[in-house]
This record gives sequence, structure tokens and C-alpha cells, in this order.
Amino acid sequence: MICPNCGAIIEEPDHLIMGKDVITFGSYRQDTKTREKTPVRWRVLEKSDGKLKVISSEVLDCGMFDEGGHTREWEWCSLRKWLNEEFLNEAFSPEERERILENRVKNPGNERYGTPGGRDTLDKIFLLSIEEVNRYFYLNGYYRDSCCRASGYAVSRGASRTGSGNCKWWLRTPGSDGNEMINAAIVLEDGRISYYGANSQFGFVGIRPVLVLSDLQDT
Repeated sequence: MICPNCGAIIEEPDHLIMGKDVITFGSYRQDTKTREKTPVRWRVLEKSDGKLKVISSEVLDCGMFDEGGHTREWEWCSLRKWLNEEFLNEAFSPEERERILENRVKNPGNERYGTPGGRDTLDKIFLLSIEEVNRYFYLNGYYRDSCCRASGYAVSRGASRTGSGNCKWWLRTPGSDGNEMINAAIVLEDGRISYYGANSQFGFVGIRPVLVLSDLQDT
């Protein structure tokens, strides 16, 4: 598989699932017709060493990458804090939180615009990077399954969407470093990556959490 950005060969090991498997884990408000939380569906991206790396099947919420608009680096943004504190506690029970593994998350820069990604972080909940979207969703010359619909709750919170229901969603990779804008990279409604990104204070961009679980085969 060839990276569409730099032309490098992207490793495609046997344990990649490419979003075919779906599990349910945790619960979050997803329907505007009720205030009750419902089980969250996750696409399995990768199985390795008894662990599952998963991404939410839908955009679950929307919000700013960084409320202060001061940083494009994942380490310091407000969205990272929200995911690892409020969302983690809201969406998962104490028992479920024990199944979510803390990961050393690498934060590469944006090769197209030369913006640095900052230091590695330790996170339970995170977002995909540009490299990971290319690894998991780019196949045979096009992006596969990276288009994503927003839940009814996310739409009620302001997530913008097309007529088909697809919406933009944040990545943890920094965006461009021009025009004095603080941008973070995003996936567009048609599934392609915007390396330029969106202003970190845009509140209508969707959020697709990513996490790594101990294998759930015994649950």
C-alpha cells in the first residue's frame, strides 16, 4: 500500500482489520429523542497481542480541538483533556475503564506543511493521526470507510453534515502553519484527509474517539 502523501510503502500486517469487525462497548447519549445513553458501536481497526484498537463507528460528539485557540499540538489541546477526563468518565463504567489500556501515543508532525506534532503522550482516549488514517483506510487508490455519519446527538450539538449525513472529524495531527491560523488536520465528509485542516476553535467538527482494549472475547 502506497502513502498518498509521500509515496512511501505503508506496512499492512496481517492483523489489520480495516474496520470490518464491530463491537459494542460503553454507552453515550446518541439519540435526541431520549436523554438515555445507549451502547456505543466501535469499528475494530487492529488486533494485536490480545488487544483491540477501535474507533467509534459514528461521530459521537463535536467540539473545538483547542478552546483557547493557542495550540495545534495534541499534548496541549483541550480536546485531549476532555476525552481523557469527561468523556472517559461519562461513557464508561469503572469496570469498563479498567479494560481501556493507557497507550504511548506518537504525535508525528504534518509532513505536507512542516508543522511539528509535539511530544509523545500517554492517553486512554485519543484521535487518529494522518498516518493512521492512511494506514487503516487508504486502499487501492481511495479512502475506504473513512466517511462517517454523525449521531443525532452530535448533530444537535452542532456537528455540520452533508445531505448524506457525513461530517468532518478531527485528527490529532497539526494542520497548516499559515495565515496566523491554528489548524488541526481533519477528515472531510467524503473521507479524504485535509492536511490543511480546520481552525482549532471550530466547534462543528466531529469527534471520533479511539481507544485500545484488552481483548473482550471473555465478555
